[in-house]
Amino acid sequence: MKRVFAFIGFTVAITLIVLNIIPFSFVKYITIAAVALFIVSLLVKSLRKEKVIPVVLVSVIFACSVFSVHYISSYNPVVNLDGEKADISFEIIDLPTKKTDGGYSYTVKVKSVDIPSSPQTFKMKLNTNFPLKADAYQTVHANVYFKQIADNGFDSFGYFGDGIYLSAALYSYEVTPIVRQNIGYHILEIRKTIIDILKDNLPSGVYPLAVSVMTGDKSYLDSDIISDFKICGISHIIAVSGLHISIICMSVYSLLKLFGVSKFKNTFITLIVLFVYSGIADYSKSVLRAGIMITVLLLAKLIDKKSDTLNSLGLSVFIICFNPYAVTDISALLTVTAVIGIVVVKKEIDKHFSPENNVIRYIYDVMSISFSVLLTTFPVMWLYFGSVSIVGVFLNIIIIPLLQAALISIVFLCLFFKIPFLAFIPKAVSYFTLNLIIVISDFCADTFSLFVFDISSSVFGVAAAGVLLLIAVSIFVGKDINLKITAPFIAIVLVISSLFAGYEREYSTYLYISSSGAVFAYSKDVFVAIDVDDKNDKYAYDSLVENKNFDYIDLIDCDYLESNDAFGDLCENISVNRVNGILILTICDNIFEIDEDYVTINNNIYVRDLYGKYSIDTDTVIRFAQEV
Repeated sequence: MKRVFAFIGFTVAITLIVLNIIPFSFVKYITIAAVALFIVSLLVKSLRKEKVIPVVLVSVIFACSVFSVHYISSYNPVVNLDGEKADISFEIIDLPTKKTDGGYSYTVKVKSVDIPSSPQTFKMKLNTNFPLKADAYQTVHANVYFKQIADNGFDSFGYFGDGIYLSAALYSYEVTPIVRQNIGYHILEIRKTIIDILKDNLPSGVYPLAVSVMTGDKSYLDSDIISDFKICGISHIIAVSGLHISIICMSVYSLLKLFGVSKFKNTFITLIVLFVYSGIADYSKSVLRAGIMITVLLLAKLIDKKSDTLNSLGLSVFIICFNPYAVTDISALLTVTAVIGIVVVKKEIDKHFSPENNVIRYIYDVMSISFSVLLTTFPVMWLYFGSVSIVGVFLNIIIIPLLQAALISIVFLCLFFKIPFLAFIPKAVSYFTLNLIIVISDFCADTFSLFVFDISSSVFGVAAAGVLLLIAVSIFVGKDINLKITAPFIAIVLVISSLFAGYEREYSTYLYISSSGAVFAYSKDVFVAIDVDDKNDKYAYDSLVENKNFDYIDLIDCDYLESNDAFGDLCENISVNRVNGILILTICDNIFEIDEDYVTINNNIYVRDLYGKYSIDTDTVIRFAQEV
């Protein structure tokens, strides 16, 4: 049986995705069913010969066991603190994040709680209205009020994947002189030093992007830049992932090899760099996945064996799945599906195309990788974002080399910043490449925003599932992807999906709440925009209005557009009002109350994220079918 870890890793991951969606009470029934089927697979000779069936069933049982143990022993005891007020001691284990409301958010490790029956050690988010006068890993005593972050991993915006199930509001605190200078402390100091170096040596318009590219910390970035990257389909450059890890590690390995360092020492040093850089990038799920794959690759080089990328990916996914909530992290899902695109889909495309010219080969590689990644990440984009940009398929030809140059120059700048004549060149290269990325993305976002397509329709989700099912069947049954069948099938599905989505839009009314809080209500004929206050909102407005012939457009409190204040009944399906600062929309007899903290839909309150604020990366689209 080939690629055993691929079967195990992906089966465990898919099972955990299902378990994170369904109520916990159903987990035992899935476990019992999997155990029964496994026994049957051992008793029936024909099934036993098909080794993949028992392996898959054991993987399902393992996933159920890991999820159940984690839920009972770790998750449930911690969330039982929801609504409790307590005295605790804790350590800050990450750099603070400044929130949009001016407050601060800290990731802390709780060391003790004055409630005897409660867990005494766990991670959580601490929200304050002021910066804490405490260093990392310094013991702090505080009085807090606990609040559960979300009911499930998918609604936690990745926090469950980080082992964070609670947030807390701070009432009072006292700092002690006790500081633990462990490995985490020193790695955090390195990250803080890197941020300070970049801030001191690069212009204010560039250093936030440098920090994001190097550490994955997007909190310094302007919302306009984040919006530009999203529209251009190049958001992957501001989230440290396999691309960044590969650039750093392979550069170190190649440089040491050039200087004649032995293979064993080279591998050892590169692995140390990998460990430290993963810490600088906060050991995110994407970084861990990439780190495991590169470790396998380096060890395979050491013993002169060729590693199987898909099998290595399966192994890394399996290891990550020891945390059963890791599969709910958006960045991890995007990274894994992207690698599947590169390893599986691009490999099949390469069998039919093989340019010999180096320049053409490079352009072909970037575009085929971008297309393959777009195809396999489509379900995640549909589920979480509701839109997809195809600009990145072409833009990555320019952006990826610029990112490579920027990242390597940033590393050299951080190493030699105290030696002016050595720091001059990396500083100049960092500024030039990063500034060029910003300029290019700004231009392309303004010029090509039309190529951001709305895929929020449920039809596209069903279509994506059908395409992926065909590819999966092709791989596991035929051991190969037949492009002569797959390509026409994808084209037919895309055309049919677009027609159905067009029909759905024709007879639907939508409420769209942008990531920064703008509200858009629209049907086939009527469009209402409310609170369009920044560039990100304007892009949302442009993408919704472009190439659509609305009979009536009303702009309310839109600073970025020509605004008017015409409240009242706009048409049969939509009415707008504002009472005591709360926006009230009536859409197809559904009543919405919207302010900066929450959305109330027919008296049910929905909070947008951990802090009760609109998330930077998440939009909300709600559709109502009209009577035809």
